[in-house]
Amino acid sequence: MARTDAFQRRRLCADEDRLGALPDDLLLDILRRLDTRTALGAAALSRRWTSLPREVPVLDLKVSDILPPRYHRCFRLREDARDSKISSTLSDRRLLEAITARYERRAMQSMVCSVKSLLASPARRRVERLSLEVLSVPTPAAAYEEAVAACPQLQVLHILSCEIKISACMVVLDAPKSEIRELVLGGKLMSVEIRSLPKLESLASQEATVLLCSAAATPCLAHVSLAFSVGRLEGGGLPGLNRSYRDFLIQRLVQFFQGAITMKDLVLRFTGPEMWIMPKNPFSAMSNLRRLLVADVPSSWDASWPCLLIEAAPLLESLYVHVSHREDEPRQEVPGETSASRHRHLKELVVIGFQRTERQMHLVRFAVEVSMALRRVALL
Repeated sequence: MARTDAFQRRRLCADEDRLGALPDDLLLDILRRLDTRTALGAAALSRRWTSLPREVPVLDLKVSDILPPRYHRCFRLREDARDSKISSTLSDRRLLEAITARYERRAMQSMVCSVKSLLASPARRRVERLSLEVLSVPTPAAAYEEAVAACPQLQVLHILSCEIKISACMVVLDAPKSEIRELVLGGKLMSVEIRSLPKLESLASQEATVLLCSAAATPCLAHVSLAFSVGRLEGGGLPGLNRSYRDFLIQRLVQFFQGAITMKDLVLRFTGPEMWIMPKNPFSAMSNLRRLLVADVPSSWDASWPCLLIEAAPLLESLYVHVSHREDEPRQEVPGETSASRHRHLKELVVIGFQRTERQMHLVRFAVEVSMALRRVALL
């Protein structure tokens, strides 16, 4: 009799849906902790679960979740064959290339179908952040443009390590109804033109060039971070290409700062073996800039070039300059004349990596002489 009662209790426990008995808020908290593929698959569990994945605010769609384990084994074999051409025949390498390409093609087709089904779904989704991982293949610029236009509720957009088809000069972002507040771009071959992102507040670029059509394109833009590196400029061949890239980059920077008039915080990280910021000020007047960080100034550069930015930002209040450890004396110098104008708002100057070189001393003297409101100077 006792054995029968225990069996019945176990059967009742097995039939009981304890997970389904939880409140929606707790179930949503569980879904948020799962990967996107698992969370979306939960809709097939029951009628109650059907609508819950629509409330997940973050979608991370990864092509790596679709690729089978056999693909990764073939991929490692292919890389080993490339590294060791003597021990592998050409036919073996071609076979491995064909197998991995077939898996990648099928995975991308599946990814495209998944994204299309999400966009075509009549159900309203409350997506705040979308992360899309694809294979490294050249992509038409229209794909990025259509994604931004089709998802006006997006607030954060990162486009990193992406290859744009050469036939497309740049990605054009023109979305007057977009809710994007944060935009991060990465890739030396990426060029983006912003025509309308009315809610954009923060922009970060790692080697990607950005063009603002006008100040009206980003009326809320306040925080900007730009990082660029230019290779050696002396000599022929590759240095010649570096000089062309330098000239193109400075032209784009001038155009960018002409449109970014609402910018209040700016982080610059310009690096390279030679100083490619010319003595002529490449920055237009930044009338609203309050805080400026110049990061990782190379040891072979003239460390006083941030003086150009002090002159370009009449409302600048705080300037931080980080200088890398000095190894060689700079071969290019910014002219050392002190500006006749007076700066009425600069209150703080911090130089990290200060080593009392002549050009570093010039930066400090310049700031002290032109600043009427300077209260704190820290040389660390």
